[in-house]
Amino acid sequence: MQISNLIIRYASYLLGLIFTVVNIFLVTYYLDVNEFAVWGISLSLIYVFSQLSQLTFVQLIEKYFATYTKDVISAKLYQIIKFVVYISPTWFVVLSLLENIDFFAKYKIENIYILFLLITVSAVFESLIEIFSKFMLVSNKSKNIDIGELLILKFIRTISFFILLHFGYSIFHLLSISILLRGIFLILLFTSSEKNLINFVIKVFKSKIKSELFDKFKYTILAFLIKSLQVSFLNIAFLIYTDIKGKNIASVALGVIIINNLRPIASSLTSLIFPSISMMAYKNRVEDNFLISSTFITTIISSILIVGVLILIEFKGLYSIYFEKYDDSIYKLVPFAVFTATINPIFQPVFLYIKFVGKELNQLINVSIAFMISLFLVTFTDTSLIFCYFIFEMCTLIVTTLSYRKIATNKKVYLISISYLLTSIFLLVEYFGTNLDHRPLILSLPFFYLIDYYIYKSNKEKIKSIFNFNLDKN
Repeated sequence: MQISNLIIRYASYLLGLIFTVVNIFLVTYYLDVNEFAVWGISLSLIYVFSQLSQLTFVQLIEKYFATYTKDVISAKLYQIIKFVVYISPTWFVVLSLLENIDFFAKYKIENIYILFLLITVSAVFESLIEIFSKFMLVSNKSKNIDIGELLILKFIRTISFFILLHFGYSIFHLLSISILLRGIFLILLFTSSEKNLINFVIKVFKSKIKSELFDKFKYTILAFLIKSLQVSFLNIAFLIYTDIKGKNIASVALGVIIINNLRPIASSLTSLIFPSISMMAYKNRVEDNFLISSTFITTIISSILIVGVLILIEFKGLYSIYFEKYDDSIYKLVPFAVFTATINPIFQPVFLYIKFVGKELNQLINVSIAFMISLFLVTFTDTSLIFCYFIFEMCTLIVTTLSYRKIATNKKVYLISISYLLTSIFLLVEYFGTNLDHRPLILSLPFFYLIDYYIYKSNKEKIKSIFNFNLDKN
């Protein structure tokens, strides 16, 4: 992996985060509480359906595309796109069934079937974007994705949202402009693979979905179920929470939106190194330094995110007008949501390696147990939804660590930055009821980052292995 790819991805994601924060401010300010709840539920449904739309294809790309020839990759890619489009009506049918059991009744949504259509199209587009983005990463073209996503899906969308909301347009229009921008971004991705868009569409249309597309189905179905449990837990739990409890929905929706948007930023490194992890597993090699050092870089990035939100909370007087419809608990919920979004990227490289070396069934069982425990807490206790998500991620981290130690040559699994460790402890203590002054922590952070720099100097060669790692396909 080239360090320039990481810098561009991280920089574009951080700039994108600014636009995401602005978007959240805009929708919380202009939409009433019920509209914001509908917006949050729509985004959760899009997220869940987009993951399901991918079936097992993302898992196929992650593990095997790095080992395939160019012709095989192209043939499978055309078939994948065609198949995802073919099954898209399924999600509209599912939404209609939910409407028949009065799932959406409490929100009193007008023209609800138009909303269903917008959610369906959004989910399909989002699914295709993720599938094609994985393909671009394998092709070492991540820069094209990151810059295009920043300009189209972040910058232009923020301006569009402001204009629409300022002039009183509804969430229907917000979803419509999102679909338009996703469509433009998809075209950009398609043309980066095939210069002539018409030829690309013709190749997709003429491709025949063959049984060979599912020749790795035994692995990919297990990997798909694992990922579905991982990435969909929060959104499924949120839908259950709104149906059973129905209190503070707007505040909880804000936390869910924050986690869904921050998780990709915290996972910047992992998203770039999965081809290397795939080749490592393919060659049956355990590169402990590579996996351990990835944690250090990830936690440094995550600590910056946490520090940023703590500074924002200190200056909440500048923007509290946007949250005047919510109680003061959101100022604890938001930092804690940011923290929980950073847990998964810590163990994800190790998690991917274990999955790639054939331990996917054990992982599925472990993640399923964590899923059921956390979902039980959401359904039958008064535990906060965001804290239930924290429990889910921590359970997964623990079982992943134990599983890796059984196959690793080095019993040390993670290298956590001091700044991340201390800021995380701070947020945990504050979330559980202690009102702490953020300023001493913020002011002392330069000292902690100096300690992290010393850790980096002491492990320089190990950490540099992230960028120098290379395994031949042959």
